Amino acid sequence: MLNNMTIERIHVFWNWFQSNLKEIILLANGTNRSLELDIGSHLKQIDPGLGWEIGPGRKQKYGIAVSPNGTRDLLKIVDCVVEHAPTIPDWEVVGCKPPKMWDFRIQFRNRRGQEIALDANDWKYSMISYGKGEFYDITLVAPNLPPMDIKARGYAAYAILDSILGERTVIERVGKVKLISASELTDTRFDKTLSALQVLAKHLSFLQTHPE
Repeated sequence: MLNNMTIERIHVFWNWFQSNLKEIILLANGTNRSLELDIGSHLKQIDPGLGWEIGPGRKQKYGIAVSPNGTRDLLKIVDCVVEHAPTIPDWEVVGCKPPKMWDFRIQFRNRRGQEIALDANDWKYSMISYGKGEFYDITLVAPNLPPMDIKARGYAAYAILDSILGERTVIERVGKVKLISASELTDTRFDKTLSALQVLAKHLSFLQTHPE
């Protein structure tokens, strides 16, 4: 159970959100980003680890996802933020970043300021189940990769899995994650376990409904 101060900060956030709704709609439409920093700073008053995404909703015209930024310990706070969200016409509020309708491409900037663009359409994956499907280790295999350090590879792997599976599923069901290039495969037997990345969500869903 969260303390009263945290609950109060959640109410302050949603009051601010409603008071600035016109500008936030422009942000969701991508036409005005003036409140981009403000949303983050207000959420971090609740907890410094929180993040967010805003844009078109899956069921409503607009949507905001309150994110624990991959941290399991923040799920309770995220769920509380969603629970205390007011009903706003044309808006949906979700806890954790949901799966995306996307083109399997991501772009980000690494610690050195370099822009890295990845196309995962031809990637494959291998998944190992533990505890009768309680969680899974996932290895992503790309035909080739640009120069990236370990942190950049980790960021890319989790960003791609979040986009495919949704952040909550990744937090709750995925253990170790690794991103490698095909040239780094040292065991030829590993090839037989690889599947196209596009079927990962269906594969995991099947395993969850048909445990070992």
